[in-house]
Amino acid sequence: AMWLSQLLLIAKGSREGAISFYAAGLLLCNSLMCLARYLYPHVGMDLDEAWSQSLAAVQTAVERDFREALQYMPADHLCGSKKDEIVSTNRLPALFRRMFDLEGHKLTPAQKGGLAVAMVMPGTGILTASGIGTALLIRKARQASRQDEDPLQSLHAACLEEAYATIRRKEKPIEVTYLPGTAGAGPSKV
Repeated sequence: AMWLSQLLLIAKGSREGAISFYAAGLLLCNSLMCLARYLYPHVGMDLDEAWSQSLAAVQTAVERDFREALQYMPADHLCGSKKDEIVSTNRLPALFRRMFDLEGHKLTPAQKGGLAVAMVMPGTGILTASGIGTALLIRKARQASRQDEDPLQSLHAACLEEAYATIRRKEKPIEVTYLPGTAGAGPSKV
């Protein structure tokens, strides 16, 4: 379950802005190696040494060559070609995309028109800035109330718990069997 919890930690940690691109890369390499060590023997095969060495080379390159550059880059940094539309949620800062849960959302033509009108109307910038400022203030207050615990440690514990629950559901699914009912006397009994 460790491999799955690490994958969940990458997704949730990047969404929360808690991990860097460097940490996400190392977690991904480690989770893939843990998965391979579990999966290959589970299906009766030997671990593929060439694949393991290639993954170790990627992990070493990330640690040795790209550590400085990737440590300060957030894990949810978009590495695309920036060929987004002019009015797009991908053009917003990552903090705002995460705060308003806009990751990967596409705007409809009506939403694009409304946003374009809001951009040119006088006074909307102040209204938007005050709304975003209020949301940031509430978020900071929530973080300050949980200051005694490490947010990354609590996020990892939640991911580990979710991984165990997911694996348990996959390994031991709930089976429903129906008892035959009498014809015409109503639905079958469970």
